[in-house]
Formats: sequence, C-alpha cells, structure tokens
Amino acid sequence: MSRKEKIEISLQHKFKFEQLKRVIEQCDDIEVLREIAIELLSINQQKTAIVSWTSKKALKADLLKLQDQNID
Repeated sequence: MSRKEKIEISLQHKFKFEQLKRVIEQCDDIEVLREIAIELLSINQQKTAIVSWTSKKALKADLLKLQDQNID
C-alpha cells in the first residue's frame, strides 16, 4: 500500500457503526452514555498506541533496508 492510497472502511464496519450510533442516539441514560464515552476513549488510546508502535517499526524497517542497500 502506498502512502497516497485511501484507507477504506469495510461495509461490515460501516453497518456496525450505524447500529451502534442508533443505540447511542436512542439512549436516555446518562450513566450508560458516560460508560460508552469512557470505553471509546480507551479504545482510541489503544489504537493510537498501535499506530505509533507500527509507524516506528515501519520506519526502523525502512531505515534498515536503506542501510542494507547502501552496503551492497
């Protein structure tokens, strides 16, 4: 995948998103909404950590590849 390629969300994930969105929109219980918000923050934090770790590993791999090319 090149850096310019668009990241697509699968149809299955789009449907799941819409389903959860409706649940949130119909919820009148502030405690349930608060729990959902906290869980979403936690998930976002985990995803951010994964992206950061993956980016660092990819950069390291690219640098090693360049070093190997320069040695040859």
